Amino acid sequence: MAALVVPEADGGVSVPSDDRGEARPATVWLSEAIVGGLVLVVSLVAWVSLALADLGAHSLAAVAATTACLAVAVAGAVLGLRALSAARRRPPREPAADEPGEAEERGETVASGEVPGSSRRRVRIRVDPAGLVMIAGIAALAGFFFFPGFAYGAADKDPGGYVAHGMEIARTGGYSLRDPASDPSRVPDVEMASPGARFPGVWISHDDVVVPQFYALWPALLATAADIGGEHALTQVAPLCGLLAVCTLTLVVRRAVTGALGGAAPPGAARAGSAAGGADRAAADRAAATTGAAAAEQMTSRCGRAERTWAWFRLVGRTSSRYAGAAGLFAGAATGALLATNMLQVWQAKYPSSEISAQMLFVGALFGVVLALATGSWPPAAMAGVLAGIGFLDRADGMLTLLLAAAAGAVLVAVRRFDRRAVAFAAGLGAVLPHALWQAYSPDANRDYTLINGIPDLPVIAGIVGTLFAAGLLARPVVGRMITSRAARQRHTVSQAERNRRIQLVTGLGVLLVVAGLFALGVLRGRLFGADYKDFEGLGRQRTYDEQSLDRLAWFVSRPAFLLAFAGLAVVALRRWNAMLWAVVLSTLPLLAVYAWHTHNSVRLMWWARRYVPVALPGLLALAGIALGVALAALTVRRLPPRLVVGLPAATALGGLLAFALPQSLPLRHHHEMGGSFAVTAELAALADGREGVYLWPREPCCLTESDLFPAALWLGRGQLSALLPGDESDWPDYVADFFRGFPDSPVFVIGSGADRPRIPGVGLVAARRIVTSLPFWEERETSRPDHATSIPVDFTVWRVLRP
Repeated sequence: MAALVVPEADGGVSVPSDDRGEARPATVWLSEAIVGGLVLVVSLVAWVSLALADLGAHSLAAVAATTACLAVAVAGAVLGLRALSAARRRPPREPAADEPGEAEERGETVASGEVPGSSRRRVRIRVDPAGLVMIAGIAALAGFFFFPGFAYGAADKDPGGYVAHGMEIARTGGYSLRDPASDPSRVPDVEMASPGARFPGVWISHDDVVVPQFYALWPALLATAADIGGEHALTQVAPLCGLLAVCTLTLVVRRAVTGALGGAAPPGAARAGSAAGGADRAAADRAAATTGAAAAEQMTSRCGRAERTWAWFRLVGRTSSRYAGAAGLFAGAATGALLATNMLQVWQAKYPSSEISAQMLFVGALFGVVLALATGSWPPAAMAGVLAGIGFLDRADGMLTLLLAAAAGAVLVAVRRFDRRAVAFAAGLGAVLPHALWQAYSPDANRDYTLINGIPDLPVIAGIVGTLFAAGLLARPVVGRMITSRAARQRHTVSQAERNRRIQLVTGLGVLLVVAGLFALGVLRGRLFGADYKDFEGLGRQRTYDEQSLDRLAWFVSRPAFLLAFAGLAVVALRRWNAMLWAVVLSTLPLLAVYAWHTHNSVRLMWWARRYVPVALPGLLALAGIALGVALAALTVRRLPPRLVVGLPAATALGGLLAFALPQSLPLRHHHEMGGSFAVTAELAALADGREGVYLWPREPCCLTESDLFPAALWLGRGQLSALLPGDESDWPDYVADFFRGFPDSPVFVIGSGADRPRIPGVGLVAARRIVTSLPFWEERETSRPDHATSIPVDFTVWRVLRP
């Protein structure tokens, strides 16, 4: 069978053969075990919290007990499967002459008969002091910028809606609630903020049942935090998720770069320890035996040319383990520092919205994939599948990540590399997917929100996935014949190393040209096609600024960071290919292109930029970190020229990027978006004296008025019913009387702006409380980066309605 060069677990290559040997233990660093374990625990707590909320049984005790049982069950299943696998494993074949280690030292073939990288390797955890120090430093930097989170107790935007829903779950135990004002026997016709919505984000599902607009995973996790420590604990969940996301991406980049640069040498390299290297040497020996010394000399010269070619394609020359370790640490540290100090990351890590949890879940899934590639072990792949599924429970656009995973699976089927790790990923995803599909497509859950976000209906999704895997199955024989025929044609003219490097080089150059072309199109899009517009419901034709997406993103990332990301892509594409590095590229760049073409979001900043936070922002900065890490490692070599020519400019570039980011992010550290809003709703709820009150709010022009900020937060978060007054003031007396009759045991309040008494003929009113305050608010812009805080004045009076 023709040898297939594929990425090995450690970044090397392997040639399948019929030889079998005992696999050496794979290493997981202690820093990876700690951070990965924390991400998994937080993710499982979120999933369990949502499942219990869907059942109407959410409570802190139930979440703790269920999560513990789930963790024990998962650990037992993993250990049981490993024990079963060990029992079924054939004992290693006794070597005929030399031990495998001795053969490797001579460059001879020592290859596994299994799919490369999928052998049943034992995994051990190794203490890595350098990695622990790096992660501690990145965690301290992220914690400095991220904590404390914004105490966002108003419900004017998505974060306030999430917080109010989370407090409702903590209070009632369920993800949905009944709206007594929507019961016609109480109130004949309750006023709606918009068709089907009592307030923004508070959607009527059917009859009097309210299912809040957004997917409920994030609110369920906030509910568990509220059960633990109230509002203060709830507001720290987003910073915690942001910190874990930064640390996890740091480890992803470190592992990928270290494995790529520190793996076995390429086929034909002297003393490489790679199976393919031994294959080329063995081919030279066979040539000498059959055709004489001339043929052997020709084959050996080809191996020498491959070694020289390889030294150039490594971009940094052949690397030692010391250089690879330094490059991995530098790359990880640079990535973590850039992400932790980026303004968008700092904002979203303090902002209680689901983008930051989506980022943590995405990066955690990527970490599991990279770890599975690095160790050849299936449990990290299963973890990645679970996290990817939970990501779809978190946000509707998590479906895009699952479609990318399906496309990758179809390719693995086509090239006959769908091994036990891929099966484990599918199994982990399959454990979560039924719950995610129910939430996304059930009329009792969030079907309307899913479809409004442009996610296709379930039959369409099933058709896309089925088509992808059908194409993969149909392509299997074609791909096999192509590889075999190509190998046969070039067997006597080109060595294995040169043949595969040519394919990788041509394909890598093609990838770079495509990315460069798309970037140029994104930059020139406005000049080529003009301004972009879209018809928005209720607003008419509005600018989307999609033609300026890359320019607007550069306000927060900088153009040099884009150039460094392209340099990082060149490192991945032009050197010997490594599956771990390509996992970073292929999981981020496609979604960056999708969102850069059409962001599907409000054009207001900081609001617009949140779309890039879950996937695109960490992917861009990871590529920039890869380029910086490979260059910074030159500072560790003994020769002076590489330090001056490569290492010093890289250090200067990193310092420049941090100097660009820090002035943007430092003001956010001292900012408290909507600080004091929790106190306002608590003060309002206290007026009901422990009963469920009714609060009637006037319609006011958009935006940031008391009727925008507090009604939904007071209702869902504090359990005090809120409703809008009719737009026509002449209807107010009858409307107030309807609530009097429908809620005879509840105090009824009417809110009026300032100190003015609402004019409601025939209704007695007495002032209960005047609330005057101001709420910190980061400014919003459309054509430049917001850079300072303002404040929202709050001034209204609560009038108690006197019963006749």
